[in-house]
Amino acid sequence: MKKTLLTLSMLGAIAVSGSAMAQFADAPVNQGAGAGTKLTISGMLTNTNPNWMWQIPEDTANRATSIQLKTIEGVVNGTNTEWILPAMADQSLLQGYMKTPSATSGAGLTPIITVGSTSILTSTPQNYMLTTDIMKADTTSVAGTLEISLTSSLVAAACYHSTGLCYTTDGSTAIAALNLLKRNQLDYFVTYEGIRIGREHDLNNLELLSQTTSDRFAASGAVDINLRSVKLIVPTASIPNKWTASLPITISMK
Repeated sequence: MKKTLLTLSMLGAIAVSGSAMAQFADAPVNQGAGAGTKLTISGMLTNTNPNWMWQIPEDTANRATSIQLKTIEGVVNGTNTEWILPAMADQSLLQGYMKTPSATSGAGLTPIITVGSTSILTSTPQNYMLTTDIMKADTTSVAGTLEISLTSSLVAAACYHSTGLCYTTDGSTAIAALNLLKRNQLDYFVTYEGIRIGREHDLNNLELLSQTTSDRFAASGAVDINLRSVKLIVPTASIPNKWTASLPITISMK
């Protein structure tokens, strides 16, 4: 799921009707000053070039279906039995990048991401732990939970008029997102020729995209949220033969 930002473009001309504003003139008798003058304003809303592109990788989606587990391999923990889902370990859950750089940073560029009910911070890479219910197949009965461990990789890039130099977040803390941006953004290495790591210019997270400054231009960002591990937990007394779960992801722009 995603919420796409509409970009407002003033494409229509601002004009006045007739020749009423061509020169100053007296108003007609018994009418107020400027009677008969009107201003016509027109324009368009466009969204032909989205700033951010998003995907749940196809390989991750494929691995999430028809997961095969053996009952005997479950680990009893109290009244529950637990299984690690090896097929879902170290897989990208969500990838996003800016298709083209924004001319400037400012409002409407920073993603607000929620996985389940957990908000993913864009200020620094973080680890997250969340749970979601699993349901017995073809029913509405809760059969247990999935315990999901996530980690975020977040990168920002921008250039500065004052120095003529470009900077990016330190790739050692955001390597997955940085590689995503390099691979997918058109002309990345042309836009950011000779780019330097962010600690030289206080550029360390995606929040820079929401900060308006006349000095910054060519602002970009990327996100890679990784599934570190997924654990299935069900009551030992009622282990289901088949189960299903969903993990909603919502995205809006700050």
